[in-house]
Amino acid sequence: MTRDWIFKYRPDRVDVNILIPFPGTPIDRMKHDDKYDVTWKESLSEEFYYKGKRGDAIGIVSTSSLTAQQIKDFRNELVRDIQREGIGMAITDKLVEVEHA
Repeated sequence: MTRDWIFKYRPDRVDVNILIPFPGTPIDRMKHDDKYDVTWKESLSEEFYYKGKRGDAIGIVSTSSLTAQQIKDFRNELVRDIQREGIGMAITDKLVEVEHA
């Protein structure tokens, strides 16, 4: 698991993101493909970027066993733990939490 790897090998910098399925990309075209067990209901406006909305963590994907909120919460908890352990974050050293819409 990624979490275990980060704490075992303690890289100089890490980056933790949630999948953002941009419209028109191959992953977006697989939205209704049960093969991957990943779904999302929202479409993203042009204001969203690789990291989400200007530094905010967003979570719009879910699986059959994890809600979008659970995935976002896991990501936020992981970032807090990484910071607590003194492992550098690639983009920011400050956790930004965003309520799921």
